[in-house]
Amino acid sequence: IEHIGYVEALEKLAARFGVTLERDGTGQEQYNERKELLEALAEVARFYHGLLLDGERGAPARRYLAQRGISAATIERFQIGYAPEGNVLVQTFKRYDLSTLFKAGVVGFHRQDGERDELRKFDRPYDYFRGRVIIPVRDQSGRVVSFGGRILPELAAGRQHVPSYLNGPETAVFSKGNVLFGIHAARNAIAREKTALLVEGYMDVLVLHQEGFENAVAPLGSSLSEAQAKLLHRMTDSVT
Repeated sequence: IEHIGYVEALEKLAARFGVTLERDGTGQEQYNERKELLEALAEVARFYHGLLLDGERGAPARRYLAQRGISAATIERFQIGYAPEGNVLVQTFKRYDLSTLFKAGVVGFHRQDGERDELRKFDRPYDYFRGRVIIPVRDQSGRVVSFGGRILPELAAGRQHVPSYLNGPETAVFSKGNVLFGIHAARNAIAREKTALLVEGYMDVLVLHQEGFENAVAPLGSSLSEAQAKLLHRMTDSVT
C-alpha cells in the first residue's frame, strides 16, 4: 500500500507495535550505522532550514528562491535550507562528530598529501555544501537520505568548473540511482492519478507541486536508472 521495500515495511511495523527485530551480527551493525546516519541527516536538514530562515544571514537564499517563484509554503513543506559560504556546519554543528557527518556525506576532508575524501585525524574538515540553497532528498518513506545544493548565482559568477547543482556523495543510506526526488510527497498523488510526471530536476518538482501537480518526481538531474524506473513501476504503469 505504501510502496516501500520489504525490510523497510518490517521495520516500520515493528516500530509501530513495539516489536524488536532480531538481526545477525553484520545486519545489526549495518542497521545501527544506517539509523545513526538517518538521524544525523534529519538534524542537518533542520540546521540548514534554520539558516535559511535566519534574518539577514539567509536573505540571499530567500531572494533566489523568490526569484524562482518558490513560495514560503513550499519552502516549509520541503524543508529547503541554506548553506552559507565557509565551513558553518563544521564550526557550529556539534550534535554529531565529524566522522559521522563524513559518513553522512555532508562533511569532507582535505588530506595533507593533496587528495580528498579520506578520513584521517590530521586532515582539515570542510563543509561539502557551501554557498548553496539546500534541498533535502528523501526516500519514499520521507526520511532525509542526502541533499542537493543549488549554488547562488552571485557566487557562481566568475568561477570556473563550479556545478550549478551538487548532489551529495554516495553513502550507506544514499545512492543517486536508487532515489527519485519528490517521491515521498508524490506517492499518494501518483496512486490517485494513476500516473506520474517525470521531470528533470529539483526546481521542476518544487514548482509543479506548488502549482498542484503533486505527482511529479525527478531523477536528481541525471539520466533515469533501472532502479528508479522499477520504483515508479511499483506505483503506476503510466509515466509522462
